Amino acid sequence: MPVRQRGNLKDLERRMRRGLERGLRDLTQEVKTQVQKENPVDTGHSRSRWAVTFDRRRLRGVVGNKVVYIPHVAHGRRGRMSARQRRNVGFHRRGAERAFKRSRELLLRALRREGVLK
Repeated sequence: MPVRQRGNLKDLERRMRRGLERGLRDLTQEVKTQVQKENPVDTGHSRSRWAVTFDRRRLRGVVGNKVVYIPHVAHGRRGRMSARQRRNVGFHRRGAERAFKRSRELLLRALRREGVLK
């Protein structure tokens, strides 16, 4: 398959990186929205405290919540929790599968916006 290149390689690399960053940001934001929807609500405090952090250098997005009782809500139990359970609240498998399927679509859209793909 012949590959045509417009411009120099550095420019292509920059556009690809911007496209990947934009796609991953969009995906991370979508995961946050989904987690907020699935968060059980009593007062709404924990639902409103979900936040997104994004590391451009590593191209890594994290959805987190610093409310003390979130691990108990996520795991559905009371009492003491291990350090691993407190650190890895996560979201359920169905949400992860949905995010994975959506990631391809978001990344392709972002790469098209940057002009890397047609």
